[in-house]
Amino acid sequence: MTAPADERAARLLAEAERAYDDLWDDAVAMVRYGDAPAHDPRGTFAYAIVLLRRGDAAARNRAARAIRAVLALQERAPDDVHHGNFRWTLEESCVRDLNGVEFMLDSLNEIVRVHEDALAPGLAEEIREAIAIGLDEIDRLDVHPGYTNIALSDISNSVLGGVVTGDTAYVERGARRLENWLAFTNRSGAPHEYNSPTYCAVDLQRLAALAEHAPDAALALKARLAEERLWQHVAAHYHPALAQLAGPHARAYYDGTSGAGGYLKLLLWRLLGDPALRPAGAYDTPTREEMHVSVALDTLHPP
Repeated sequence: MTAPADERAARLLAEAERAYDDLWDDAVAMVRYGDAPAHDPRGTFAYAIVLLRRGDAAARNRAARAIRAVLALQERAPDDVHHGNFRWTLEESCVRDLNGVEFMLDSLNEIVRVHEDALAPGLAEEIREAIAIGLDEIDRLDVHPGYTNIALSDISNSVLGGVVTGDTAYVERGARRLENWLAFTNRSGAPHEYNSPTYCAVDLQRLAALAEHAPDAALALKARLAEERLWQHVAAHYHPALAQLAGPHARAYYDGTSGAGGYLKLLLWRLLGDPALRPAGAYDTPTREEMHVSVALDTLHPP
């Protein structure tokens, strides 16, 4: 595939590609968490997307190995309480973070939707099976609409996973939950996880994906309007001279309030190009290239 037309998006994608080539561990067909003695399934899926875009036979073969390595981290025991969820690292012995299924399905839906023709024989069906049991786990978890980033991940994965698996019941479930989330959020005028320097980026990206790929025009319009409201929420708190969100914050971490880079700042950097949004210094945190890939490739709809 060609590089993104947006120069900053292309730069993010190139940075991720170089980093993941270096982080690849061929022995386990996954990428490492930087210098940590652990392997990262989210990053591995992001690298698989990079490889499928690269498109040559060697890259496709590595992508297939990477995808199957992460699929092996899905809990498949039918009697397990979290059947269909994913381990957060290769090194963990069981499902620990219940949100793993949301972040893995976000990538799996994209891989099938965009790259099915490039997948190894049989792999698309393996992915669809993983998505199907992952959706059942999402339905069982049934997160509250106040858990904004996971609620919107639930909605996006239900709709888009329902599309790629052909399960209209999940498309309808996602549409109902979007209505519930909109009603819940409208009562206060802001997301329950308000002004989060980290999770607002997840919110924006999930709504943007739904706005782009929902099978129904009315559903896509609701997602796009909600995305635009969240962009307005960001703009109302953004201080350009400091390249920071003004507080107060919900679910804020040290990096997001100390002048370091962060997930939302990466989205803003792609839109605005202000170098202050990507600082390098004592308070910066290690890069997370899976964010680079999604930020580079997503179509955003800021007003």
